[in-house]
Amino acid sequence: MVEAKSKTYFVKIDDVIQFDYYSKCKVVLFHCDWVNVNFGSLKRDKKGVTLINFSNKIHEGGTLKDDPYIFLSQG
Repeated sequence: MVEAKSKTYFVKIDDVIQFDYYSKCKVVLFHCDWVNVNFGSLKRDKKGVTLINFSNKIHEGGTLKDDPYIFLSQG
């Protein structure tokens, strides 16, 4: 779960990628599935456990805004 700009986002990390530039600089990226909670992807069961449906992802298009990667510093 990530909170940003007074909104809550749910994410599943699919892959971790590390770029090593000759040991001078390392960049870590997370490939994530972001859930669109506006389409009923989030509910709670009788015991209060949060259930998340990952079939309604936010970032599935081919544009820059649909990039599913985040940097380690953004997590």
